[in-house]
Amino acid sequence: MRPEPHRLAAAWLASILAIATGCSARAALAQPPMPISSAAVASAPVPRSLRRELDRAEAQLRSLLRGRGEDDALLVVREPRRVILRLPAQSLFKPDSATLRANAIELGLGGAAQLLQQRRRLVAQIVVYTDDIGGADANLSFSAQRAAAILKALQSARISSARLVGVGAGEAANLAGNDSPEERTQNRRVEISFALSLAALPAPAALSAPTPPAP
Repeated sequence: MRPEPHRLAAAWLASILAIATGCSARAALAQPPMPISSAAVASAPVPRSLRRELDRAEAQLRSLLRGRGEDDALLVVREPRRVILRLPAQSLFKPDSATLRANAIELGLGGAAQLLQQRRRLVAQIVVYTDDIGGADANLSFSAQRAAAILKALQSARISSARLVGVGAGEAANLAGNDSPEERTQNRRVEISFALSLAALPAPAALSAPTPPAP
């Protein structure tokens, strides 16, 4: 059974609060809810200049990814206010670890870094998801560690931390069930969203509140 939407929102907020306060995700869930603030942004008309900028960013990202990894493993999704790069977690990280593989930059992560280097108006939101093995609290913490590792790698590629935000979403927003190894593999993923403003990016899973910028 999939979690209800309000529980997905709570899980995302717990991850954010855990990173900001240093407490556990379980303790963070007891904090007062954050106000919803991006609904107006999401429903507003998309300016033509923004559409053109994202059109160019999408085309460039697809070009940068050509020849990196398996074609069906790197998925680029276009939405009105962002371009999303979806990467399988197993291609970036060592098994059951928050340590990036030695060739992670050579795969899709390198394409993301190049896009940010060449298009300095873009910002990026990195969201890491897990399957449901291990428990919700542990998965939130683990996914946050993986998000921090990707942020560090992008910063090492000379991308300013002011242009980046990372969050662990744990087992929220599964793409598939968790009843087979194949389904769990689909759920363990990294999504990098590119936009012109961090405030324009929706909260992962809940799609209701912008994430805070990286410190």
